[in-house]
Amino acid sequence: MTGSRVSPVTALPVAVAEAADLSGQPVSGGSVTDRPAEVVPVTASPVSPVTSQPVTDRAADRDTEELLEIAKQAVKEADNKLTRAVVATAIRGQQIPLSSDTLTQLMAQLREQQLKNQLVDADRS
Repeated sequence: MTGSRVSPVTALPVAVAEAADLSGQPVSGGSVTDRPAEVVPVTASPVSPVTSQPVTDRAADRDTEELLEIAKQAVKEADNKLTRAVVATAIRGQQIPLSSDTLTQLMAQLREQQLKNQLVDADRS
């Protein structure tokens, strides 16, 4: 090993090392911040990668009656426990997206219907 000399490894600043990693080009000594920033204008509304439609609460677009029927069946199967968890699980279990706002609206309608049914049942007694 005489005559061969191992040179010490020189540590590069993190920004310079990352610049080499990001671009795949040799490190020029400049920092990452020396490069001009790439500006991408936003001109369109956000789109869903699956449907290419604007990102919205797609459950709100579905027929409310369909969601109510799914929810009613789930509540019935859960021994008439009308909870957000029961309703949300039933709807989302059918691969239907459901926002918190839509769930709140459904719960209000279901509770109103449940109250009406209880009043009708009480009048019959």
